[in-house]
Amino acid sequence: MMSIKPIKVNRYWVYRDLWSRTWTSDISQRSALNDRNTQDRFIDRYLVPHVQPSRYPEHERYRHKLKESLRYYLNIMNSETTEELTEEWNDRFIPFQLPYDVHAFLYHIWERLFPTESWEIALLDWYVDLNDPLIPILMPSPRS
Repeated sequence: MMSIKPIKVNRYWVYRDLWSRTWTSDISQRSALNDRNTQDRFIDRYLVPHVQPSRYPEHERYRHKLKESLRYYLNIMNSETTEELTEEWNDRFIPFQLPYDVHAFLYHIWERLFPTESWEIALLDWYVDLNDPLIPILMPSPRS
């Protein structure tokens, strides 16, 4: 009998990696992300370029891990995970203020980045949340 390989995700990849793409020196003050137009500009400028399909295997692995981590996060989000995300956001010196409705913002990101895919997970048991801030999104491949 063939078993299904678990999907490894890490909330910290959403907390950190997604937001690390937003740092830029051309923003002089923190902008609010509470309206859809500002969110669209934010997503298009900072996130879309990093999740475009690629011919490079490393980039596709990165894209897959980030996508599945975001999908998982949208399904398990609660007050504790929202607090974790808020702390990480504030620690990163991101030049944008976190929106009031974090779940709606992340769902909007999902809609823009992966418009043909559902964010809902039928069976959370397929996922393993590493939930560790020290594990990088792309680990070096082991040498034989």
